[in-house]
Amino acid sequence: MSTERLGTPEPRAPGHDNEVVRAARVLEWLKAELVAGVGNVMRASARGREDVLVDGLADLIMQAYLLARRLGINWTRLEMRIEDRLRQNIDGEHQLEQWYGDLTALANHYRRKDAH
Repeated sequence: MSTERLGTPEPRAPGHDNEVVRAARVLEWLKAELVAGVGNVMRASARGREDVLVDGLADLIMQAYLLARRLGINWTRLEMRIEDRLRQNIDGEHQLEQWYGDLTALANHYRRKDAH
């Protein structure tokens, strides 16, 4: 995540905000970054800039992981749920699976990653 794109929450003097307020601000900031990231991916896709598109997709994935952590969801649990959702959608005959086998390909990617 590049600092120029993501920005940071507005700086505050030490002790200015209590932890609850700061945590709430960070959550809102991360959610806003996700929304902005979707727009960045759409623009990069429309312009045909693969390097910018890959950066934008990587940023979205990182932001989702960071938001999960701030919400108290550990990354292992998140990844296990992703794998469960992949299996459910494969079994449910998701259209991308029927047409292209994308969900099986992603599930295989996760299995290979877990094996290493």
